[in-house]
Amino acid sequence: MKAATGQGGAVRRRDLLVAVLAPLAVSNLAMAQARPPALKTRSISTTHFRIEIPEKDWRLMPGGLNTLGVLAQKDGAAAIVIEHEMLQIALKPEEVDATFVEIESTTIKERETAGSGFIARIDPNGSRRAVIDFQRRAAAGTEQVRVVVLVNGKHLYRLIAVALQSQFARYEQVFQSAAASFTPLDPAS
Repeated sequence: MKAATGQGGAVRRRDLLVAVLAPLAVSNLAMAQARPPALKTRSISTTHFRIEIPEKDWRLMPGGLNTLGVLAQKDGAAAIVIEHEMLQIALKPEEVDATFVEIESTTIKERETAGSGFIARIDPNGSRRAVIDFQRRAAAGTEQVRVVVLVNGKHLYRLIAVALQSQFARYEQVFQSAAASFTPLDPAS
């Protein structure tokens, strides 16, 4: 590539700046496009928990005995079911370890006999929550399921995020935001 020159063969300052800065501008534009826009949320509370959900197109539907509620996308394309279970003994956050994750994963596998591709881990963000991902067949196609499990003393909570596998990435930011904002309001003991 030949640099544009002005009088006496000197490179014009403007052309040099364009040549140097253009790749940076394109790179920054690509990074901005790759990063999802900030999720605008609103806080909702029940007697059992507080959680952030998107301002638009999501609502909290009532639950039952073990299901505290369902966060549903308006078109039914995605949902987060919030389950609650009382434990026999109180657990501390540090007790959510590899053994806990293995036991919880086994429990979910027994409940989800049509599930496959189970991957279990401790949340890498330091929140001491178990995360189990798997797929299952449904009438509309293959669903991707992410279960986030956390404990608060004798209270065990499962946030079960579900969407069609082809749509899961579209709602993943909502699922992550909801799980990160979930705050139990039940007393720990």
